[in-house]
Amino acid sequence: MRRLARILAWLGLAASLTCVVVGLVYYADLMRPFWKGSAAQYWSGVAGVPVANGENRYGLPAPLGMYPHRYFHNDNRVGSIPLHGQHYQEVTESAVLAVFPEVIDRLITDPTELDPDQVRVLVRDENVSKDEGLARLAADRAAIGRSLERMRDFIRASHKARLARGLAEFGPKMAAWQTRESGWLSVWVGRADRYWANIAFEAAFLGGLVVLFWLPILSARCRRWMAVLWGCLPVLLLVPYYLGYCWGVFVWPDASFWGGVLYPWILRVLEPMSALRIEWEGAVLRDFPRALAPLNQLPIEDVFDIRYGLDGPGILAPLAIGLAIGLAAFGVQRFVRRWRDKHAPTKVGG
Repeated sequence: MRRLARILAWLGLAASLTCVVVGLVYYADLMRPFWKGSAAQYWSGVAGVPVANGENRYGLPAPLGMYPHRYFHNDNRVGSIPLHGQHYQEVTESAVLAVFPEVIDRLITDPTELDPDQVRVLVRDENVSKDEGLARLAADRAAIGRSLERMRDFIRASHKARLARGLAEFGPKMAAWQTRESGWLSVWVGRADRYWANIAFEAAFLGGLVVLFWLPILSARCRRWMAVLWGCLPVLLLVPYYLGYCWGVFVWPDASFWGGVLYPWILRVLEPMSALRIEWEGAVLRDFPRALAPLNQLPIEDVFDIRYGLDGPGILAPLAIGLAIGLAAFGVQRFVRRWRDKHAPTKVGG
């Protein structure tokens, strides 16, 4: 009987760890920072050129269409990470370059919105007029359309032209917005590139909690600590959240703002505990060190700092639930021990 129980315990541990792995694999794709974008929409949003029915239906150009040879565009129709109500998606440089010849053809056909500096970078002549540059561009469109360096220069010139038009319309506020947005995006891209760290952290953390749960059942030495170990699990589960990891789960309904992989979806299950929190717990949580906040895929602490610690589960509710689990485990253990003692076979003296 004991051997069967031990086999079932090992199977339970294996099944639990398998669930963690499957959950991480499934949500790793769903929660990835940047989704695959469209080169046509990139050119429409950044350069203002509608290509192959890729019109930007919202008319909102990306503040930074290229970040060190990386290309992003906004599209509200598909989920990725929202930035000021937009959804950014990444496009490969090869895909952007493949559409570049068609962009040039569209610009030659309708050069109304084309800035003279944009034409000059394409023909590599700083002194040429717009009309003369367009004529040279039309004559050499095939070679220019294949040039990666000219495409990069053209994109930079397009951003400068858009910024200049924004400055003329909105004044210094446009420059301040552009600077802040650029800095925010640079932090965002850096964190998104470390997405593998989120997966590794959650695999180690959630796997450790699973092992901690099964350890008292598998090990006779740890059995006496079952009540303590199981009682600590609710609080231990929320420690990353208390330290700033995925705390946007209870601030914003869009999963793109949550950070994390599988962990934020576990937190959503614990949302009813938020109703049990006491007002002063928020002030306590705000003083906790946000050691794990940099693991979030995007710097939500810069956006929602005012809400930090004011939403989500507090500290007392997990402690109370852990105490109840510990007492229940202790009671079950004691009942089982008494039952075994009562039904143990009596030794008959020789």
